[in-house]
Amino acid sequence: MTSHDWELSAACRRPGADPDAWYPTTGQTADVAKKICWARPSRVACLEAAMAEEHPANPQRVRRWGIRGGLDPAERAEKQRRRTIAADRAATPTPTN
Repeated sequence: MTSHDWELSAACRRPGADPDAWYPTTGQTADVAKKICWARPSRVACLEAAMAEEHPANPQRVRRWGIRGGLDPAERAEKQRRRTIAADRAATPTPTN
């Protein structure tokens, strides 16, 4: 899939999809939407798009709510935190003896 072609196969965009499933309110669970997302081939592209939009280094940073790429906002923030730590470790020179 290239560009945003993945959006055409996204479960949330399918006819009959309940938009409320991807935007649960207080007291509702997002498990149904997460399960649907995890079964779609477009999940990884959707998650990467969400992560790019939400990345702190993005000048047009937009915090998106709801389930994207099978993760809720807190899970995406945690994933971004882990990515940042891994990138920082990879960029840190290892001392040589």
